[in-house]
Amino acid sequence: MTRSFFSLIFALILSPASAEPVTLSHINELPTAEQSAWKTYVVRSQTNALVDAAVVQAPTK
Repeated sequence: MTRSFFSLIFALILSPASAEPVTLSHINELPTAEQSAWKTYVVRSQTNALVDAAVVQAPTK
């Protein structure tokens, strides 16, 4: 039991994570009822990324 558990954990750690990016084309394929929440998420995420980039680029004193 213990050996198989550690083998599973080891395999999960070494396996590459693969997830599809969240894009508007993928969102448009979702049921209509789910699209609004995902579109809101994408806009908020993009806005946060722009703010983060601006902070990184801002001159330091």
